[in-house]
Amino acid sequence: MKHQKKILFSTLVFLFTLFSCNDTCLMEEGVGAESGTSVSIDDNLSLKKDFSIALAKVLSENQDVRDLIKKEALKKIDFDYDVLYQLVNKEELSEGKTLEQLMLKYLGVDKLSSIKNKMPTLTIFVPSLPNDSFSAEEWDVKSQVPFVAVRAKETNDVIYYNNKGEEGIISQFDTPEYPIVVVKENERIVLQTNSSTAHTRSFSAATGDKVAFVFCDKVFDNITKVVGESERKDQILISSLREVSTSRPPINSIPERLAKIYDSYDVYKNNDGWQRDYVYYNITPVNVKGPFDYNYKEHLLSFQMCGDPITAINKIADQTGDPRYDGKDHKRPIGDGRYIISNWTDGEFEFKVKMYLGGKGVVSELITYFRAKPEDLFSVKSMNRGDVTMKAVPLFLPLFEWNLENYASSIKIAIEEVDALETIEQTISTTNEFASNFSYDATFGEVVKNGLKFGASQKETRTVSYKVSTTKGNDELGEVIVNFADDIIMSRNHIGRNQRVINPDYNNKYTTGWYKIHIAPCKTN
Repeated sequence: MKHQKKILFSTLVFLFTLFSCNDTCLMEEGVGAESGTSVSIDDNLSLKKDFSIALAKVLSENQDVRDLIKKEALKKIDFDYDVLYQLVNKEELSEGKTLEQLMLKYLGVDKLSSIKNKMPTLTIFVPSLPNDSFSAEEWDVKSQVPFVAVRAKETNDVIYYNNKGEEGIISQFDTPEYPIVVVKENERIVLQTNSSTAHTRSFSAATGDKVAFVFCDKVFDNITKVVGESERKDQILISSLREVSTSRPPINSIPERLAKIYDSYDVYKNNDGWQRDYVYYNITPVNVKGPFDYNYKEHLLSFQMCGDPITAINKIADQTGDPRYDGKDHKRPIGDGRYIISNWTDGEFEFKVKMYLGGKGVVSELITYFRAKPEDLFSVKSMNRGDVTMKAVPLFLPLFEWNLENYASSIKIAIEEVDALETIEQTISTTNEFASNFSYDATFGEVVKNGLKFGASQKETRTVSYKVSTTKGNDELGEVIVNFADDIIMSRNHIGRNQRVINPDYNNKYTTGWYKIHIAPCKTN
């Protein structure tokens, strides 16, 4: 068991790696975090050190470089103050030289080429440090010359280099209050390759090296300003968990995207049947035939950590780069020149959602992500007294369209707090049940589902194969099984005390020892 001491005092804000996690850190419980014991081998650490020494000297010598890093960090391309080296390395500075040319003064051509090839997403992160001591917003590039820290996998202590390139160590229990930037490998952005699956459009620098990158998921894309899921995930504080109207609605006013869920409850309240049959196929005890409605998709609507709050915090805040509660004041910009004060170190937690949908052949897992600020997960009155409560994070995260003609009647969902990107893939087999009551209907002009539940025909049992990925170093929080037959909501008791807050009575069965989630099909079009 990791000790509370680690949460109380380990506040290395500057190492928050956005994805807070992309290193292959195989940290066993109770080892490594407290003692600084080696937990994995960082094959690129030597190269990162060489790069950091050179960067520390260049930052000391050149104000234009400091201004460049600040300007690029403020763009928050992945929703954090990250600057990809290969996006800015060829940008011309005021004296006609580029950042790359200045770095070559301290790195040979072959060494720098090796760094870029082995670590294409090498990133310079600008942290927000306590008491307004340093941040991208407040960085005075004329007078503040930052040291350069390196995120290492072997220890939770931090290696840094001063302006002369001399090495020092910052204990994991200390928080710097002086200018410092962090060299790391980005966890939210990957190099685009011929075999990679892009979740977003690729992007590259106009003046940097001609390499293309993609975001691991739309939730991290702060470049493509697409109105839709990507921006909604970051903006949606009003969600299906808690639908809030700016004006006082009628007592029974229900958002359109949730209306059919409540209708399905009414249809089957006193009848034997599946609520999802009505949502997806418009099937009722009277109308027992219908085509699939592609306007609906399963959504993850809320996420909440469970169990002992301190244990839960220790579970997901177990890496040097994770947000931590230190009780100090951290100023966080919220736009339009406004700030909030947080007692958590800078950053967010990133969670990976893996779905295993049994098809009638080999089916790869479906993967998506969501982000959560520590203040949205935990309410802390006193960490010393253990006065901590866990909060439900509202989400509206699209998952998949559950057509029983294509997918099994049960699916598995696994959630991880992300600490790494290196994955291992394996194929496993399992037995699933499939509905076989589908046929073409001339009246509808398409394939329809015939009958309630599995219909009059026998359900089909098949052994199917799944491709399962395991990410080394992630905090696995467990798996839940969701059945098509599960009730979506348990009642119509959804109106808050002020009659403006709709809090649906979702099925609470989807829980592990670490988290609880709400799943429901919502209208998308």
